[in-house]
Amino acid sequence: MNELSAAPRVLPAIDLTGQIVTGDAMFAQVELSRQVVAAGGDDLWVVKDNQRTVRESIETLLARERAARGPVEHDFQTASTIEKGHGRIAQRTLTSSTMLNEYLGWAGVGQVFELALQVTECRSQQRRHGIMYGITSLSTAAASAARLLSLSRAHWWGSENGLHYILDVTFKEDATRMKSGTAAAQVLAILNNLALGLIRRAGFNNAGEARRWFEARPQAALNLVLCC
Repeated sequence: MNELSAAPRVLPAIDLTGQIVTGDAMFAQVELSRQVVAAGGDDLWVVKDNQRTVRESIETLLARERAARGPVEHDFQTASTIEKGHGRIAQRTLTSSTMLNEYLGWAGVGQVFELALQVTECRSQQRRHGIMYGITSLSTAAASAARLLSLSRAHWWGSENGLHYILDVTFKEDATRMKSGTAAAQVLAILNNLALGLIRRAGFNNAGEARRWFEARPQAALNLVLCC
């Protein structure tokens, strides 16, 4: 049983009243959103190509907003943070909108959003960019763009070693050509989660550092797997 198939069975056992359920793209499912909202909670999901029409709609909407050079009052909200640490400057900008609420046909949708990350290496001035899209049942009254940015950061970028950040960047999970939802993709996700668990069991807090350490010591990596 994978995480997605387990979620509908687990949620009824939890009191979701007033709670916000967050999850990666695999959980962005209409029926799961309906279940969360019906139980008195709210959801906040990443949207990727498993919901291609939704993702493309959000991307198109926000691209037009950027072309207009600024958020339109009442239709768009935006919030940004800038942080410096570990030799990097990270700027996160979230733009949200309610303009797709009636169009998407998504259970209980309150707004959609785009979260852009720009990381600048202080020494080399090299820049890396990333954009993710999301959907939430939280209304603009319940969650401004600033609050959505805070919620998103707490879940996906609570630290530079957050689970989904690790899987997408350290293990290159988003770069794989495997189609989402296939057996191969599910096996890869399970193996990546297993590797992450073993790395943490070995006492590493930084997955990138652990990967480099074990790549240089294949026998130690084999011993870790055999002793698990």
